Amino acid sequence: MRYLTSLVIFHSTLVLTNIEALGLWKTLNGKTDNVKLASTDINNEESQFIFNTIDIDRLLVYSPEHRVKIFSKGGSLEMRGRSLHAINAAYKAQTYFDAGYILGLLLQLSTVHCTAIGLAVGGSYLRNEVIYDLKTLIIYIKEWIKELDRIYVEA
Repeated sequence: MRYLTSLVIFHSTLVLTNIEALGLWKTLNGKTDNVKLASTDINNEESQFIFNTIDIDRLLVYSPEHRVKIFSKGGSLEMRGRSLHAINAAYKAQTYFDAGYILGLLLQLSTVHCTAIGLAVGGSYLRNEVIYDLKTLIIYIKEWIKELDRIYVEA
């Protein structure tokens, strides 16, 4: 569980994996069973409950499908990263997502832009298993933009 605070604007953001979020939801609701759940995905209502219960400005829930659900006082939305085919190391990418998100905070970007940078950095790590330099990240972002153009132009 990571608790990030913007250095400039002083907004609090809680970033959780879907498994951490489900565990927190169970704790907040007094669920004490340790039975392994068949589904490790938390639904929007459970995430919204966490956001409404804890005094934070934003809740981000990162899933192994490389998507992020964002909850704030203004509402909620889901952002999907670049398609990751059969990647089983998605939770390793979360550390890189966090780093990208924090970079966005330091640059004083909006939540959506911070999330996009986080998804790009995390996704680049997943695709390449390492981020050698800024060029690696830029290549990844350009490829992602081409994929988005194909998706949204065809739609």
